[in-house]
Amino acid sequence: TVFVRHYGAISFGAKAQKIQSENLKRLLKKHPNYSLDVQKWIMSDPLLDARVKLDSLRIKRKYQGVVLNVCHEKGGGTTKFIKELSDAQKKKGMLSLSIVPSGMDSVEIKGELDFDHFPNVKKFDLKFGRSVFHTFLLNSGIKIIHIHSLIGFPISFYSFLITLPAKNRPRIIVSIHDYHWICPKVDLMPNNNTFCDIPVKSKCISCARLYQTEPPYFVDDYYEKILAIADKRIVPSKDTQRRFKHYFPILNFDVVPHQKFSVEKLENAQNVGNDGVIKIGILGAVGVNKGFWVIERLAKYLKENGINDIQLYVIGYSANDSILKKQGVTITGGYSSFSWISDFIRKNSIDLIFLPSICPETFSYTCSEALLLGKPICSFNIGAIYERLSEMELEEYIALPYKERFNPEFIINEIRKKQKEFKPYVTKEKDITLDDYYEY
Repeated sequence: TVFVRHYGAISFGAKAQKIQSENLKRLLKKHPNYSLDVQKWIMSDPLLDARVKLDSLRIKRKYQGVVLNVCHEKGGGTTKFIKELSDAQKKKGMLSLSIVPSGMDSVEIKGELDFDHFPNVKKFDLKFGRSVFHTFLLNSGIKIIHIHSLIGFPISFYSFLITLPAKNRPRIIVSIHDYHWICPKVDLMPNNNTFCDIPVKSKCISCARLYQTEPPYFVDDYYEKILAIADKRIVPSKDTQRRFKHYFPILNFDVVPHQKFSVEKLENAQNVGNDGVIKIGILGAVGVNKGFWVIERLAKYLKENGINDIQLYVIGYSANDSILKKQGVTITGGYSSFSWISDFIRKNSIDLIFLPSICPETFSYTCSEALLLGKPICSFNIGAIYERLSEMELEEYIALPYKERFNPEFIINEIRKKQKEFKPYVTKEKDITLDDYYEY
């Protein structure tokens, strides 16, 4: 069956509407099921696979290759990492696309592609159109499916990945950015005070049942199966590798940091805190897992004991700004660029950066920002922040014992004791290397 629509009707002038109405009556008289047949044809869309294949082949012809990033749209370090990879790929004539969850059993393709000219590869229904999505993967020049996060994706997408034929599919690479692969709360924190050092699967399942409905990926091991079929699994720190290796002992995880820095001393630089006041900056979105209650107790201790030579600045926002403001903490609100942070640090003579996270970070772009500021850094001795700063042998670093995280007196004494020895420094960032991630 072929249906033809005549656009325009300009040649009929003012009589067009009347003629259309009369002709429709004649058509329905001869074909009573016409309207229903048209709607059925539209719903079945028998040419969809052909259109998707055509658009896919046009993409393949236009670019040197395509990387499909599987991710959420929640922002943060994952989004930053994908952008840096995409920029590097663009220089090589490659196209970086993202696939994101889009309602029940649907996924959507996003990226620097003019979808007005490629309208058939914008959205896919995995419940009724799984084969069409497979057509897109096989014909669009996708060389790599790079999985960053599976948060929010429908189970049908997990199932699709697992059942992809190994012979013809693109390479699958998994980059670990957080602990959603093993933790229903993502950050390994079953409560507001501490974290699970080495997760145990039975304990994680119990935690999942306690805090939310039981995740289906625990029931059918979807995440483990996806990790198992991956051609390469990448973690950004040794600490993350250790935790995942314990949870998935038969799988290998390669350590590839998102960024690398080198440190250089500044000659004739003055020590920090020379005006008698130590100004401490806390960067980013300070949620509970990022140390909100650490800062609250610290601020409360300073206020109750009349300590005025230590001042706290949240350069960003917190889980509860009003609580911190009542304790005398200065809060800037959200920021849009690193240059704004740098200007604020300079104008307000911030002496030290405190990264009070109480859960183990997998990498921490906030730590990278702190390094680029060239200021002394303080954190607890857990996770990637501790690993990165220790391996850099950064002298301007205070590694606080994790057990003292809610002991403001100890924290203040450690900062007072060591800050006089610290001097500013400069860091240089090495560009991201695609070869560390991809084998084309």
